[in-house]
Amino acid sequence: MMIIHLAFKDLVSEPKHLLSYILTIGSLIAVVVIPLAIGNAYIEYLTRIMPAQDYHHYLVINSSASSLSDSVIEYRLLEDILRRRNVDSSPQLTRYCKVSSNAGEVETVFRGANLNHLYKFRRVNLHGSTPRNMSEANIGVLLAGRLNVSVDDYIEIVLGGGRHVLRVAGILRCSCPYDEEVLVQLEDAWRMSPDADGKITFLEFTGRLDDGEFASLNLRVMPVQPASQAIEGIVESTFNTIRSWALAISIAVFVSSYFTSLKMCIDSLDRVLVLRSIGFSKKKAALFLFYKALIVSLMSLLVGVSVGIVSSQVIFRALSLILSVEAYQPPTLTLNDLCWVSAAAGTISITGSIPSIIRIARMKL
Repeated sequence: MMIIHLAFKDLVSEPKHLLSYILTIGSLIAVVVIPLAIGNAYIEYLTRIMPAQDYHHYLVINSSASSLSDSVIEYRLLEDILRRRNVDSSPQLTRYCKVSSNAGEVETVFRGANLNHLYKFRRVNLHGSTPRNMSEANIGVLLAGRLNVSVDDYIEIVLGGGRHVLRVAGILRCSCPYDEEVLVQLEDAWRMSPDADGKITFLEFTGRLDDGEFASLNLRVMPVQPASQAIEGIVESTFNTIRSWALAISIAVFVSSYFTSLKMCIDSLDRVLVLRSIGFSKKKAALFLFYKALIVSLMSLLVGVSVGIVSSQVIFRALSLILSVEAYQPPTLTLNDLCWVSAAAGTISITGSIPSIIRIARMKL
């Protein structure tokens, strides 16, 4: 205990040097903590929304079509599909369109669906109301920003050569593709956006569909990867990318921590000589350096983790605002991350004292 007290007192006696050591090693630790904490926040958010989007999703197109853009389906088939198939959700009519306001013109997606049914599958925040008639629409928050419109403003869409002026009944935010779309009720979309001879391009379904049952209707079912699998892939990819970057950064950071600790011990050799001259054994002198490195390492770890967490909060909040992501999951370190960073930073930082300790062991007075 006396040697620990002496090491602490020696560090405190030179506050400028102590602050320099702590800030140097602490800032390096913060560099490792920031990407880990931000990555954990994104992974947690993706994982949290996964159950809300875990449903079967299919595209139904004409069997003769080579791609979605080539598909044409007659409206009458929709009646047959709904009458003969047991599906969990209403189909969606999706078209590309041009939408304009006083701020300019944008190409985007026009989607017709049972909006009340559609929105319950997503974490949707709707400012306003769903469309009540053919002259109203909902638009995504990103599209609203690009067109500089708000609730009760008017937009003009061009579909198949026809022009429609719609009142913005509500602006939705769901952190999904709908944020860039125009949405109306399905029955209104049928009347507003027919292709030539009353046809549509393709349909979307949620539920369970059998491709074989659609053969008689000359339709082909294209299953889309379930949302849970897609998100799991994104989570895994994000996790691996973050780990790869964090590992590369950590190597450089901890090497720098080693040399910082080494310099601190070299700067303390004159103190060690004084201690040896007054009767300290080599073992006690070595412990003196070891405890100095340990104290600085613990202080640096506390500062580095704290600065890293606070910085990651600021960076993540700024990114959330820039990307217009409403959901906010505070960045944090997992217990495994904290143990890993603490063990690595502490071990490598303290290792920087070993050359000086070895030098003391060989010192003759």
